[in-house]
Amino acid sequence: AALGGGELTIEYGTWADDGSGPSFTANSSASQTQTISADATLNDLAAAFTSHDGNSAQVIEVGDGTFTLGLITDTGADNAITITDTGGGGATGPLAGFDISAAPSQTPRVPSKA
Repeated sequence: AALGGGELTIEYGTWADDGSGPSFTANSSASQTQTISADATLNDLAAAFTSHDGNSAQVIEVGDGTFTLGLITDTGADNAITITDTGGGGATGPLAGFDISAAPSQTPRVPSKA
């Protein structure tokens, strides 16, 4: 199933929680922005993330007929990631479910990996 188009930006750094909620501090690594076409699938998104140095992504079958995206970056506390929907879709845009800029979370489930 198509995810819908937009733009996702990955930044690298550290997540911390001082008791008032999670916060992210970017490190000196350059952010990476990926443009996602309107007809992109979860497999296409995994390939897009994997195309950037230090990233690996894989589509994972959840077991209830849905799929999610597993992301791996280089190891180390300073290599945590945040993903922001920078394509202008906002909280209701097609890629908003992949935006973890407010707090790290599980990526959304989608009904098909194709």
